[in-house]
Amino acid sequence: MHMRNFKGRLNRLDYIIGILGLIFVVGIPYILVVDRIRSFLFEDSVIGVLVSFAFLALIMTTLSLGMIFRRLHDLNKSGWYFLLTLIPVVGILIAIYIHLAKGTAGPNRFGAPVEYRTEIFKILFGSRTPDSALRGTTME
Repeated sequence: MHMRNFKGRLNRLDYIIGILGLIFVVGIPYILVVDRIRSFLFEDSVIGVLVSFAFLALIMTTLSLGMIFRRLHDLNKSGWYFLLTLIPVVGILIAIYIHLAKGTAGPNRFGAPVEYRTEIFKILFGSRTPDSALRGTTME
């Protein structure tokens, strides 16, 4: 899912699947490994827990920035609206909006909408949709 791509749009389903993918690929292994290191170095102190989760949040945010920007583009907002998520209470509301709001219908200033589930199926099936993968044909 081209996480470092900041141009174009990313629909709601592809965004959520991308975030869940990051959680499974980065988040869970990080927690499993770092939890062992943290308990050894910090002896289960509150500071150790805060440091390890702050570092995890930094890693996840860095890896997901491209997806967040493209998701905001799908909502016809500048990617820089991401900075609003850094405001404590407002940030939670903005994050909920990014996850739940439907993208703009038709083209907007950031381009044409991404076809529903296109990106995830390109990842899973190459250049095929699920139906064409079963039939053995490729999509244009």
